Amino acid sequence: MPIRVMNHDEKETAIECIKVNGTLKSGALAAGVSTYLLKQEITRSPIFARRIAEAKTNGMEEVGETAVKNIKWIASVENKDIRSRLTANLALANWAVPGFRGESKISGRIEHDIRVVSSVPRPIYKSIKVEKPEETEIKLLEE
Repeated sequence: MPIRVMNHDEKETAIECIKVNGTLKSGALAAGVSTYLLKQEITRSPIFARRIAEAKTNGMEEVGETAVKNIKWIASVENKDIRSRLTANLALANWAVPGFRGESKISGRIEHDIRVVSSVPRPIYKSIKVEKPEETEIKLLEE
């Protein structure tokens, strides 16, 4: 069975998509090939591997810059109901921007309303009086 090789158009499509998204998976989907085939092509051709690596760093920078812009926008907005977007953008920035961890300070008050609902009733414990042995009983036990 012959090994499939990517043609020039598929390679260029993959590179352009990786420049935007920064991941091999997105490039493979855009080119219409599997990630396995894309990785094989990368190992087969050093020039293609270098172009993919360059596109991947450019894509990661692009994603990181967008995530940091979104984080700054979310921090400036009064509506704090968009915490899931904030979490997603923080994860993207941590992935894409080297040294990002903890550099941006986002202030705001988070109020939690936590309620525990249990389907199993909690047991009621009876208090048991503990009788202390008298000193004479202790001496007898020691002997």
